[in-house]
Amino acid sequence: MPVATECLDLFIRYEALVDKFPGGAEGFHEHCLNSIGLWHDRHIIRMGAMDPMGLNLMKDSLREIGLREHRDFGTDETWLNTSPEGCPEGYVALMGHVKGIPIIDASNFHQFLEGKLT
Repeated sequence: MPVATECLDLFIRYEALVDKFPGGAEGFHEHCLNSIGLWHDRHIIRMGAMDPMGLNLMKDSLREIGLREHRDFGTDETWLNTSPEGCPEGYVALMGHVKGIPIIDASNFHQFLEGKLT
């Protein structure tokens, strides 16, 4: 499932970050509930920055926990599919992880909340 983009985007491989996150995947998901500007689909994580300085601060923090730019995170990487088939413009996915998964947006959010979106 792809994630939408806006502002300055930083993409992080999900597995790389949850491996380093306190409490692993469970800790990450618990903290995501209180996060603004963080989207993920369990393949990639999208963080947003308002300016280049903010983007660089996030990159520095990822390096500090042992993640490597271009392998574990980046902005325009070969492991990103910037125009996934069947997705509106502005969506990004991890290569090979799109088919058959619905995109939830304003047009079908009501169906999603009713549990009718599969």
